[in-house]
Amino acid sequence: MKKVILISISPQNVIRNLVLFPGSLFELLENDAKKGDDMEIVYILGQKVYDQHREYFYRAGSHFKVEVAESKKNRSFLQKAFEFFFAYFIYTDTTKTLATMNPRPEEPPAGGKPYLAPLKIFISKIFGKSEWMRKKFVPYFYHKIFDDRPFSKIFDKYQPDLVVVPHLYSRNDRGVMAEAKRRGIKTVGMISNWDHLDKYYLPFQADVFLAQSEQIKKYAMLYQSYEESQIRIVGYSYFDAIASGQYKKSREATLAELGFPPNSKYCIYISGSAYSK
Repeated sequence: MKKVILISISPQNVIRNLVLFPGSLFELLENDAKKGDDMEIVYILGQKVYDQHREYFYRAGSHFKVEVAESKKNRSFLQKAFEFFFAYFIYTDTTKTLATMNPRPEEPPAGGKPYLAPLKIFISKIFGKSEWMRKKFVPYFYHKIFDDRPFSKIFDKYQPDLVVVPHLYSRNDRGVMAEAKRRGIKTVGMISNWDHLDKYYLPFQADVFLAQSEQIKKYAMLYQSYEESQIRIVGYSYFDAIASGQYKKSREATLAELGFPPNSKYCIYISGSAYSK
């Protein structure tokens, strides 16, 4: 019987982590899918990812299915209030910094109102300490409050056996995770960067969490209530392509490509975060 794996790819950094390098998860799944008819891969892409990278997903032909869908951006007052509530089950120094700097207007910690700090601390100290609130109350009422279910038709169409969510902090991925939980479908989850798990609490746990490092494993247990048995340490897959050396270039070749004289000194500064905009 054919097994259906549904994978959500929404933020750009997931493309970096899982698609755009030799030996990527995308490439491995593509090769496995072409070997027989026992597996079907369905990708749910956010609109921006689809517009910029759709050629990668269509190159596998009939072995991959591509759907474009997104969670709604506009939320009701009740949805915003509930998201605010469970987000602050965690109140770390990182959360405090984000809340006062206001660098992420689309994510819960970016309240940016210092006078709300006592309320946030109260939530974290009273409700955030309760495993029942974390694992029972929040998931149950999330389904009640976020009832628009933008991915339900895709789930109905493909009836997936496994759902893979590569960035649990993406609003799209959270919606996909919520739909999988409604249906009792097994989930595999991860985060796209090392520094997310101590920022705010997530309403759902993946059945299996893939941690890229021991630090991420520790944070998943400490801040997101994962059990050690749920976590697998897998490393950063794109590091293999970097370590292979196949993209290594000499200094001379790099300077020539940049159009610099051979004896030039140069500095590369790269940043794409909200802090530098």
